Parts: sequence; structure tokens; C-alpha cells
Amino acid sequence: MVLSLVNLCAREVVSDHSSSPYWLSCVPRELYRALLDAAFAHCRPLAVGELVQRWPERKLIVGGSRKAGECPPNRLCIQALLLAVVRGLTDK
Repeated sequence: MVLSLVNLCAREVVSDHSSSPYWLSCVPRELYRALLDAAFAHCRPLAVGELVQRWPERKLIVGGSRKAGECPPNRLCIQALLLAVVRGLTDK
């Protein structure tokens, strides 16, 4: 599987959770999808939660069809996503 430069960078960015306060403050909205995909693919529930809480669009679409042999999303990542959505709804 050949990854694009955006996907490779997104994977590297979400791999270091301690730096998330820095990159979340300056990431362009066009990169949120790649970052969220990388966080799910590499089981980074803290990154998933933070990205969902700061999601720049009105809609957040996750899931879709999986490729053959692809594992389902990690349970912790799903929990982080749901908690962030609930937290966002109660804050408004």
C-alpha cells in the first residue's frame, strides 16, 4: 500500500500525543480528515477525541466500507469519538 505524503505526515503527527496542543492550534481544516483517519488507523484515542472536539465542519462522517482484511476500528477510539461528541453537545 502506497501512502500519500499527507497520510504519512498525519500518521507522524498523531503518533506524539504530547505535542497535540501545539499542532491542534494551527492545523488547517483541510487536514482534519487525514489526521482523524490516521488516529483511527493507528489507535490513538486521545487524538481522536481532541480532533472530534475541534472538528471544523458541521458534519462528521466516520466509518464507511472497510477494505478486505481491514480490521474494525479500535473500541477505545470509538469510545473517544462518542465521548467527544457528547461533550460537544453538552457544551452548547
